[in-house]
Amino acid sequence: MADYMLALDQGTTSSRACLRFGGCYTRTSQQLRQSHLQSGWVEHDPMGIWSSPRHIAERAVQQARVSPHDIRAISITNQRETALLWERASGLPVYNAIVWRCRRSTSQCERLVVQGLAPEVHSRTGLVIDAYFSATKLLWLFEHIPGLR
Repeated sequence: MADYMLALDQGTTSSRACLRFGGCYTRTSQQLRQSHLQSGWVEHDPMGIWSSPRHIAERAVQQARVSPHDIRAISITNQRETALLWERASGLPVYNAIVWRCRRSTSQCERLVVQGLAPEVHSRTGLVIDAYFSATKLLWLFEHIPGLR
């Protein structure tokens, strides 16, 4: 039984997989479709984010002609600040994923700064208030999706 390592990278523009055993490896990828509803807004289809890593992992295993049982470790990296909410009862997404580089929550950030919350946010998190981070993306969703709260 071989000891393969599967690395999955769920990036902004594609999902990538690399299956490695010693110096031998196979790589595969699949593009992610991005939506730009208006300037500065970037979204992904949540079901594409969900299904593409599995699809490319299966393809990498098939290309390498190995058994999934030969995989001893899986490493995963993702977009981190992309925001996505799922409805608990159905398991379905409530809206598209708001990508880390989306600037739609800039007005929510400006509102928090005007309210004087920047020092507290920095003190608690070490971060500045910026639309890059997921908190204001989630705030945008709660403010714009009827019934979400």
